[in-house]
Amino acid sequence: MKAKSVILVLLIFVLYSSLLSQGEIKILGVTVQGNKFISDATVKIQSGLYEGKEITLEDIQHAINQLWKLKLFSDIKILLDKSTSEGVFLIIKVREYPRLEDVIIKGNKKIRERKIKEEIKLVKGQVLTSNLIFEARKKILSLYRKEGYLLATVTTDTVKGEKENSVDLVIGIHEGKKVRIKDIIFKGNRAFSDSRLRRQMKETHKRNVFLLRLGEFDREKYEEDKKNVIKFYRNHGYKDARITYDTIRYSDNKKWMFIEIGIYEGPRYRYRNIEFVGNRLYSDRELLKILGIKSGAWYSEEEFEKAVFERVDALYKDQGYLFSQVEPHLIPVTENELDVRIYVTENKKVRVNRIDIVGNDKTHENVIRRELFLYPGDIFRRDALIRSQRNIFMLNYFSNVEPNVIPVSEDKVDLEIKVEEKSSDRANLSFSYSELYGLIGGGGVEFTNFRGRGQSLTFSYQQGTGYSFYTANSPAYKSFSIGFTEPYVFDTPNLFGFSLYYYQRGGGLYYYPFDLDQAGFSIRWGRRFRWPDRYFKGTWVFSASRKKYKNINESYLQEVLNGEPNPRGVSITQIIRRDSRDRPEFTTTGSVMEWLSCLSGGFLGGNEDFYKNQFTLEFYTPTFWKFVIFNHLEFGIIKRLYKDSFIPPDERYIMGGAGMIYGISLRGYDDYSVGPRQSKYSTNPYGGETYFKYTFEYRVLLSENPTIYLLTFFDAGNTWKNLSVTDPFDLKRSAGFGVRFFMPALGMIGFDFGYGFDDVDRPGTTGYGKPEGWKTHFIFGMPF
Repeated sequence: MKAKSVILVLLIFVLYSSLLSQGEIKILGVTVQGNKFISDATVKIQSGLYEGKEITLEDIQHAINQLWKLKLFSDIKILLDKSTSEGVFLIIKVREYPRLEDVIIKGNKKIRERKIKEEIKLVKGQVLTSNLIFEARKKILSLYRKEGYLLATVTTDTVKGEKENSVDLVIGIHEGKKVRIKDIIFKGNRAFSDSRLRRQMKETHKRNVFLLRLGEFDREKYEEDKKNVIKFYRNHGYKDARITYDTIRYSDNKKWMFIEIGIYEGPRYRYRNIEFVGNRLYSDRELLKILGIKSGAWYSEEEFEKAVFERVDALYKDQGYLFSQVEPHLIPVTENELDVRIYVTENKKVRVNRIDIVGNDKTHENVIRRELFLYPGDIFRRDALIRSQRNIFMLNYFSNVEPNVIPVSEDKVDLEIKVEEKSSDRANLSFSYSELYGLIGGGGVEFTNFRGRGQSLTFSYQQGTGYSFYTANSPAYKSFSIGFTEPYVFDTPNLFGFSLYYYQRGGGLYYYPFDLDQAGFSIRWGRRFRWPDRYFKGTWVFSASRKKYKNINESYLQEVLNGEPNPRGVSITQIIRRDSRDRPEFTTTGSVMEWLSCLSGGFLGGNEDFYKNQFTLEFYTPTFWKFVIFNHLEFGIIKRLYKDSFIPPDERYIMGGAGMIYGISLRGYDDYSVGPRQSKYSTNPYGGETYFKYTFEYRVLLSENPTIYLLTFFDAGNTWKNLSVTDPFDLKRSAGFGVRFFMPALGMIGFDFGYGFDDVDRPGTTGYGKPEGWKTHFIFGMPF
């Protein structure tokens, strides 16, 4: 740099002398020296100095700066070769940084060389600067510290390589011992004990073998945990709490770490007076009620921010005051009391100017717009925008939905709804597994967004392979179905659909005492409701079917089928459903409530005379990170219309297994094994007229696209022959774990491993008197 400055000064002096008479100097020639890999042309172009160009003093300095920015040279000089009355000849003299030939790592034992090289990301042949070497050393130290080697040291050196102007980078590592946290001590804390404060540190723990805590130290997580401690204090009234110091020391053998944290607690505050300033739309009394904080209550930072921003501020934005501002001030007035003064700037009510849909390459725009709760000209409401985003997600056509609010003026905004299409239509082979029918394979097409218009068209054919893990000769199974649904008839919130189906299934030795052929059709009409709220919708289904029971013994025909082997069923079903889930595949919040009522026979005709009512409740509760609690409760009852009415066995409630082909799932038990039988020693399921089931699942999301999550579950349920013997405390219980995959071409793939705690085997059989034990349940593909 010193030489460069001297040369530059001399050149400027010569050029200055010339410029006094000429103003500018013409370059007559440029020679490049010292370059090994970079061409002459590249140097000239990047510097901006070339033959024929007229230059000023600023052009010389600019040329040097441009070459430095390339980060290819360790030294740059611009020399004056010679000067004439017509111009000057220049020399650009450079020294290139060396090229990296190899990275040699020494001393590493605990971390593999491959992992270190992946971390530093140095590539053979690249220019090796001092800054790159510094960054590589820094990354290696960070890698070792994350692994608990806090005392690791790293040295770097370069040696000449075999090729011209190349070097090998030699990295020496002294790993030292792995340091673990022996103890975490707090000083200055009086309100809370050390152990309680340590519990607020989510990732930084002292070593405890019994609690499976390794005592590893991570600097970034430690900094977050210090914030968690202060957050805990402030959520318990200590608004002024802060960390005054923290120190780390090591044991003599460098094996253990001791952390000491100094705390200033300060006073514990209560709220005294709460007032609002600037509010005109709502009175103080109304805002105090919405705020939900009362004088005399202990201060909590988390609750206070939630009250101000999630309740009061949201109240204004839900009423169209998008640009309103709510600014809280906390004023200490005594040693342990706070006055709260909340300044409200309401501004003007905002209306929606226009709404743009972006990213819908396949789905028609009206399919998205009909899910919106905001329209151009409407007053902007935040809750309506959130609800619109949820509705679009629930279509299950998009992997992401991002609403964006774009201010236009002080009282107008544009909305941009950006969507990312995902594969929702399928033309595929699908497979499933049933303990009864074994592997079931088939093919078909499923268009859930047919022609991009939101319509659903399905066609499928499936057949059992005859092979099961439990028996080599599974009963026959065939099914065929075709269906179509238009969710918005003429762009109105009315649904219309129909389906045709035929299936044939065998009974098997331990399941049904008959084979069944069934053909039928159904017609559906549905509508979204505005009351009680817009999460409600109703569906009404008219269906008719003809059944044929074959290979049936006479006693079952008379006792169960009332002597009718070829019944006809005509029914009307009503489904009232409220669905407030936020996502269709991995739901994190919301609920589902459904009431299904069905009337068959009677004035409708046919000879299957019964009525049925079923109720379903589901609740999703987020806990922390990506963990969600799922609660599911369902129960139902089916009754005869007349004393001697016929209820077909396939309409009764049968429980057990995965419930994929037919029946109600109860993991940990074989398919259709739970519930009443024809007699105490019979192998034939009779089917219940009442049932009850409860499921608890704890889920954690592993991947969002595609959706993959793990779960643990607890199931409890049973079916009973009739209402008079129903006992909701007599439940078959199971627990286990599983995984779900949602793959674009296959739909859902599920594996569950459940342990049945109760016995459902008939007397005299193998396993009678013992728990059912572990059962495996598979689901491959989406059932049509």
